Amino acid sequence: MSSDTPVKTEEAAPNSAAAKGGWKCPLSDAHIHREDVRKVWKECQEESFWYRALPLSIGSMAVTGGLIFNGVWKKSIRFGYFPKLAVAGLLGFAVGKASYFGTCRSKFQ
Repeated sequence: MSSDTPVKTEEAAPNSAAAKGGWKCPLSDAHIHREDVRKVWKECQEESFWYRALPLSIGSMAVTGGLIFNGVWKKSIRFGYFPKLAVAGLLGFAVGKASYFGTCRSKFQ
């Protein structure tokens, strides 16, 4: 079946993205300013440390120290009070960092 009529192909509209060089992924946009992203990331890390992680860490360590001092929790015979205070501090820090996640996400939008 040979015919001399040309086959019609779909042409892109003159103002579409396909006519201007193809479709581009919004995640790999070249116009994102890396300095701005780095600045927001650093600001987010500093705020999460000073406003959430450090206060929760100190607070949990203070509560744990109070519980050990009042005799509710016993200190370790071998290591003393240090392991319980260290675990309380690390957990407070982790919970503080995790609790600031939503705030950081909203800053990037």
